[in-house]
This record gives sequence, C-alpha cells and structure tokens, in this order.
Amino acid sequence: MFVTLTNTPRDYAWGAPGAISALLGGTPTAAPEAELWLGTHAGSPTRVSAPEGPASFGTLAKWLAAEPAAAGTESGALPFLFKVLAAGSPLSIQAHPNAEQARAGFERENAAGIALDAPNRNYRDPFPKPELIVAMEDGFEALSGFRPIAEVIADLDELVHAGVQDPVLHALRERLTRAIEAGTEGEVLAQEVSAALGGDREAERAALVAAAASISRVPLPHLAETVRLLVADYPEDSGVFVALFLNRVTLKRGESLYLDAGNMHAYLRGVGLELMTASDNVLRGGMTPKHVDIAELLAVVRFTPGPVPFLDRDQIAPGIVGYQPAGANFALYRVDPEIAGSFAVSGPAITLQIRGEAALDRGADHTDLVRGEIRYLTPSDTPVRIAGNGEIWIAAGPSGVTA
Repeated sequence: MFVTLTNTPRDYAWGAPGAISALLGGTPTAAPEAELWLGTHAGSPTRVSAPEGPASFGTLAKWLAAEPAAAGTESGALPFLFKVLAAGSPLSIQAHPNAEQARAGFERENAAGIALDAPNRNYRDPFPKPELIVAMEDGFEALSGFRPIAEVIADLDELVHAGVQDPVLHALRERLTRAIEAGTEGEVLAQEVSAALGGDREAERAALVAAAASISRVPLPHLAETVRLLVADYPEDSGVFVALFLNRVTLKRGESLYLDAGNMHAYLRGVGLELMTASDNVLRGGMTPKHVDIAELLAVVRFTPGPVPFLDRDQIAPGIVGYQPAGANFALYRVDPEIAGSFAVSGPAITLQIRGEAALDRGADHTDLVRGEIRYLTPSDTPVRIAGNGEIWIAAGPSGVTA
C-alpha cells in the first residue's frame, strides 16, 4: 500500500526562512522552517491524507496503532524518525544519550513528576537518539565530536601568525601542550569543557572573540571564522569556547555524518535529510534559548578526541545508494528512478521525492510522485517498480532497502 503523508515544518528560531519549502518545490515564505518530521513521534504528528481508510485516522501514529497488521508494523509505531532539516543559524551545543541512559533518565523524570511536555524535561521518551545527516546542498556545516588537541594548538598558533598576541590564549596553549605531553587529552578536554559550561572560562572565551574580531586578512584563519559565525548569534555564550575543541566540518551535497550517543555536536547552517531512532532526547549545554542541563549533558558526553564521523555510502545496486550505520535501527537510501528500475522493502519505509517525477507500482497499487511528495510504504516481498526521473530518498528500518 502507498499512503500519502504530509506535515508542517516546525518554526524553531534557528530555522532558515522558506528553506524546506524551497527544497520540496513549494512556495518559500519568510517564516523560519527548521524541521519537517515524518514518523510516529508525538512531538510533531505526521498526517495521513490518502487513501481514505488510513486517512480516516488523521495521523500516521494513530493509523499504525489501530491497524498494525495492515500497516505492516509489529509494534504499531515506527522505530525511526525521518526529518528534513534547515539551519539558518547554529543549533545548540548538544549530545544524545545511549539506550541505558535514556531509559534511566526517562524513568527518573517520570518519578519526579515532570510532565512530558515540560520545558525543563530532558528525556521525553525512553530511547537513544543516534542520528545521521545527509547534506542536500553544498556547504552544510557542523561541529561534531572532539578533535585532537594538536589541531586546537595549531589553530591557536594560526591566530598568532595573524598578529594576535594575547597572554590568556598563550596560557591556554601551554595547558593544552602539557596535556599532550602527559597523555591526558581526554581528561583535559573534559576539564576545559566542564569549566567553560560552568562559567569558568570567560576570559578565554572573551579572548577568542576579541582575537577573531581583530583579524582583517582574507581568508580568515579557520578558528576566527568559526568564532565570528557563532558570535553573530551567541555573543556571550560559553559554547563559543567549547567549539574550539570540536571538529568543524563542511559537507558537499550527498555527504553524510553519523552522530552516535555521546557525540557533542551542533549543526551550523545548511539543509539536509536527518534520520534517527524515534526519539527527541536532547541534552543541551549552550547556544540555545531552550532548557540547558549542563550536568546531564556532561554525564552523557564522550570526551575522546577523534576524526570527523563521516558516514560512507554503500552502492546497493545500480541507481541505489545506502547510508547504513552499523548497529543502528535505521538506514537511508537514495534511489535514481532512471537507473534502478525497482527496489524492495521488507519493513515499513517512508519515501520522499526530492527532484523530478516518478511512478511507483507494486501489484495492483500505483502512485505518482512529484517533487516534495511523501509516501509511507507497507512492507512486502513484492518489489516496487519505478519509472521516471529525479531522486527518491527512502527512510527504512534495519531491514533496509534491497534491489
């Protein structure tokens, strides 16, 4: 069965005006569009508009709960949440819990009587929230994971070469150098970030801001450009100092990151497709007007330096590329209708037509897709035949998409 879905973009302040509508072929407006949710999570219920039977329930969640056999779900809910994300300005410095932390936090806040929709709630469900993001345009930018301290020192040295002479930054460099010599990088990262979020690195934050503002050369040093970007929206936030220790990454269209539990990160700007476990558990430490819980954030963060967590693409078949994180309960696929010809889904899936037009057929079922249209696909052993052009993105559970 092909079921037509729709939803309204959430208007968080960091959203990019009209960006999701523009990606999906709609009429852009001046209103911020941050996230379009596609799934069964109660945070932003996805609506069903056709066919008549499923549409009579109003939302995808209600239909799956009422008719799980017809919808092809054992639990009556989807294990994943699919989003279109558009960042016009930086999101919060944040991390997500693992399964044990999420379950314990959810039960703890329930026992404390904190309402699920309370602004000060950390755990809105008992699930972890690993996620992947695929850029839908060149230049999607993010901070993700802690980088080796040697790279931080190199960026501080670049400021000196650009003419910055600041004793506070010099002292910071010396502290970090000693950490490398002593082999205590992870411990020092934890100390510096904890101190910053607790308000004890204000001198260093101010020194970074002043240094970035003082440089006039073009192009700007890497660190100075990052600081200026963050200061434009968060001039006094400690997250500006924390960003010093995070990998800065710029994605081309089709490139992807996988953010597992404990990865401290922040999307900075750009439009992408995001897929995750069906959870809304976010621990924030700064750069946001939303609830911040520094102690809880620090309890889930992994203070281990490493490379940018790029997610490789797998060639599933001609015309089908997969983004399949190891151990995750979700995967995302890009299908080229002109090449692929067909695909199969053995579990529930959601399709989104990003470009062009296509037609899907499976047995007696048929649906036509134009740019921006969304379908829920019930699982079947019968392949879906494709005709048309453009690109279709398919979010699926762990069973994935096959040729």
